[in-house]
Amino acid sequence: MSNRPSLMEFREYLLATMEEAPRGGILRTAAQNTFLQTIVDLIDDYSAEQAEAAESERIDPLSRSYLGWIAKSHDRAQDEYKRARLLDEVADNFTLYDVHIIRNVAAALADAMPRMAHTAREEGMSPDDIAKRTGYTASRVAQFIRQEKEHRAAPPTRYTWRIDVHGTDGRTSKTGEADVTPANLYRLAERLLAETSPRNQARIHIWKGSAGDDTDAVYRELRPKR
Repeated sequence: MSNRPSLMEFREYLLATMEEAPRGGILRTAAQNTFLQTIVDLIDDYSAEQAEAAESERIDPLSRSYLGWIAKSHDRAQDEYKRARLLDEVADNFTLYDVHIIRNVAAALADAMPRMAHTAREEGMSPDDIAKRTGYTASRVAQFIRQEKEHRAAPPTRYTWRIDVHGTDGRTSKTGEADVTPANLYRLAERLLAETSPRNQARIHIWKGSAGDDTDAVYRELRPKR
């Protein structure tokens, strides 16, 4: 281990030099102190730049590029030694909370696949092309597309809604009915909430058919006060 002073120790030495009395009866001018302060400032700038560079070099395990590399590497790691090395890197770079995030994202993507496959098909992609990009089979992609078509073609349903707005004067409620498809139910909620004052907290309940208990609502959303 080196006994040489570190850069931070040298910085502290310069600060101490500016604070202590001049040595040997030599008067230290304000210009000299300014020069010393300039050196201290340069050290601080250099340290900040190095810290920023070190931060930028850290791996973001949830970045698209790193996740893509992990997926390809895992797919190509045929022998047990390459796979073991990859798994060690994954274990070192991911936290347990990262696992929680990725599992939930994977579940959300699986639920969203019918929408994504249907949109891609409308944009001209074939089921085979969609299958190649997603890793699903072409027959599974075709099922996704049919599922989404049926979902969008569902007939409108009568829903009853209530919005409770919490303002300075207490709670006020507004009720109504609307005929929408289940796929557009959340859009109805967004439109109704947008019609209320954004300064107040608002909560919407939507029931299929007639209104009932709040716990029976098929859709609930709270918009916090802004």
